[in-house]
Amino acid sequence: MAVAAHRSHAYSVYRELQSRHVLSEQPDYDVEKRLRTMANGGMYSLSIAKVGSGICIANALAIGFLFRNPRPISKAAESN
Repeated sequence: MAVAAHRSHAYSVYRELQSRHVLSEQPDYDVEKRLRTMANGGMYSLSIAKVGSGICIANALAIGFLFRNPRPISKAAESN
């Protein structure tokens, strides 16, 4: 969802700049294509989010296994 929001924001910025005639039309420079390229940069953020999520899950599992309370010894095991 974050990548889609990033792409739609980039496109809406292009449309706003175009409607206000802020962009200069140059045949050798495609502004819309450049903004789409910038919008694809959202994939970089998605990759960082996935790596961060993986690290958080690994950290939670490590804490769960390393700091778990030992099981109490049952009365039957003590009598043997």
